Amino acid sequence: MFSNGLNLHKLSNMALPKGVMEIADSNLINEESNEGRMKHFLTSIARIGVACSEESASNRMDIKDVVIQLNIIKEVYVGGRIPSIYRNE
Repeated sequence: MFSNGLNLHKLSNMALPKGVMEIADSNLINEESNEGRMKHFLTSIARIGVACSEESASNRMDIKDVVIQLNIIKEVYVGGRIPSIYRNE
């Protein structure tokens, strides 16, 4: 699938943030999507993927931080809410 030393990690890293729509699965993007919102959402997810796939395990994102970030993304983009960690409660 990849050649010349290119892999999914490198491709994703090179695409961030401007080219994220070009590497995203077209099934995720539909005509009804707000392109700016979708691009921001996909960029957030891709950044986590890149951080989790660093060659050196010691450089990878800690799973606890991954869960926190994914929950923030879920609250913001799926639920349309301001994440609880940003609210003044």
